[in-house]
Amino acid sequence: MASSLSIPKSACHARSNSFPARSHPLTSSVEDHLFSLKASEATSSSPSSIFHQLNSLKDLHECVCDWIHLPSVQQTLSNEKHRADKFLDGSLRLLDICSGARDVLLQTNESIQEFESSLRRKRGEAGLPCEIGAYLTSRKKLNRIASKCIKNFKTYEKCPAVLLDNDRDLVAIVNVVREVETISFLVLKSVFSYVSGTKTISKQRGRSLVSKFMQPKREGIDSEAVQNLLKELQTFGYVIQKLENRLESTFRCLVKTRVSLLNALTN
Repeated sequence: MASSLSIPKSACHARSNSFPARSHPLTSSVEDHLFSLKASEATSSSPSSIFHQLNSLKDLHECVCDWIHLPSVQQTLSNEKHRADKFLDGSLRLLDICSGARDVLLQTNESIQEFESSLRRKRGEAGLPCEIGAYLTSRKKLNRIASKCIKNFKTYEKCPAVLLDNDRDLVAIVNVVREVETISFLVLKSVFSYVSGTKTISKQRGRSLVSKFMQPKREGIDSEAVQNLLKELQTFGYVIQKLENRLESTFRCLVKTRVSLLNALTN
């Protein structure tokens, strides 16, 4: 049975040397996906990088679902019904966090669309700064929510402890699952970080544009400044919409992984 399993090192380090060279192809595939995500996590935090990480995370969980269905993995997990809650706790937390990220993105997108509509509808009106203030208040509220979620990730950033058990195959399975959960938490954290503005200059540029409206040098509103702000919003809105779509696909894969684990533990 051990030939289809492996005992990876911590998700905080490089490619694991403990994956057997002749292990099951699915095991090697899981390792490759993990290694790719670990490498990308240390690179750029740009939107395109986050898109890539979410796509890779989706691919990883699809591969993990297939791996869980291996007879050797199924057999080992079927003997662990008494510890099912411990196996499923991580997947439940992932779903909760991913769901929270989806909510934040949805509210951010709605806020952007409402503000865009106000800009187009009230272009040239002196009361527009009030709309800008309302948008900034909404963004500040969402940023606080995202920042609070980021703080909660600190408990997941530490490398998970290795399971002490005499069953080598069980240890291998648990460590693979923990690696997958750890890298998943890190990818989801990058989504919250982007939305909160900690890894983007869009917020700073937006404030610069807004200042022109709050202290106008002449009567009326600068149409060029309005147009620039609209472009900024459209760009940010496009990124948020793409993140929403990618995160929705990721969420479905997280559900599949949890269901696969649940079935293996209860059948």
